[in-house]
Amino acid sequence: MSAVDLMTIAVWAGLILFVAASWTGLTLLYRRAGERGDRKRAERAVKKEFTKGSHTVTFAHGPDVVARDPSGWALVASARFAVAANQPLDVFGFPDRDVSAQILAESWGVRTRSELLEQILWLFAVGHREQFDAERAQWLAMDPSAQKQLRRDLRKAADRSPTAKETHLRLERTVRDTGGAQSIDFLGWDLVRVIFLSRAGVGAGFLAETEARDLTLAAATGLRARYRSWAELADSYTRARWYWAGVDGPEEAADSAHEKLFTQSVSGLWSVLAWDTPLRASSFLVLGDVDRLMLENAARRALGESWQQGFLAAVRARLSEPAGPSAPNAH
Repeated sequence: MSAVDLMTIAVWAGLILFVAASWTGLTLLYRRAGERGDRKRAERAVKKEFTKGSHTVTFAHGPDVVARDPSGWALVASARFAVAANQPLDVFGFPDRDVSAQILAESWGVRTRSELLEQILWLFAVGHREQFDAERAQWLAMDPSAQKQLRRDLRKAADRSPTAKETHLRLERTVRDTGGAQSIDFLGWDLVRVIFLSRAGVGAGFLAETEARDLTLAAATGLRARYRSWAELADSYTRARWYWAGVDGPEEAADSAHEKLFTQSVSGLWSVLAWDTPLRASSFLVLGDVDRLMLENAARRALGESWQQGFLAAVRARLSEPAGPSAPNAH
């Protein structure tokens, strides 16, 4: 084969490679442009929801009532849930019983008082923070080859399993520290939901208002021990929820837009009630009606945080009492 032939082959090979690379690059650019377009459309759809009143800030009386309410701190901390459910921000128990029951059943699998108390105790003692802290520590401690294999396995399984897809996304975000995933704190995510469950529990008729208000004081103690302002709590909650949701693409864009608008909607309340407003300690009234097995499980947990000590002391005090009939349910 002559030098000219070799030169011709080399030129054609280079041209083919160039065209292939260009086509791949263009395909990738088009795909990314399409993804950006999908995300923008999802964001616009969420904004349209708010514009049309799907989620509104409403008051039964007015913002000044929040400042005077003994549980005003809890009302502010959980205000985004009231907006999401179209319930008044200044009423502790969500007034619409059907809405409360539907949210608890569909989002939490809660249909009874006992199931509600089980969820609340879990959030106090364990919550998602235990699982997420453990998985991040495990992933980051892996040697590179094991980590690479896990990423490959989860990527393959993600096509068949929604759970694997969510786990794979959390893993990738943790390894790459996307959105600061390695440093996300989950306490706000857990304890703000305690306040929400307490309010919805009153609305659904599962909790007496006195015991629900008392529960929110315990959650407030933990939140104020960890965070220093309403803005810091809102940021921590939003980031933790993003990690938990395990979604990307248009769904992630819609989620982020929702959270941004929820925060904007309720941030005006941050000036109504100071973050460090004096609060009394919780008496953990509901523990008198909690199954002893649940209490024993909680007592076995390593509850080492300072804010958990009141809860742990109340659990142990309840367990030291003679076993007897449970208190009547609140309806």
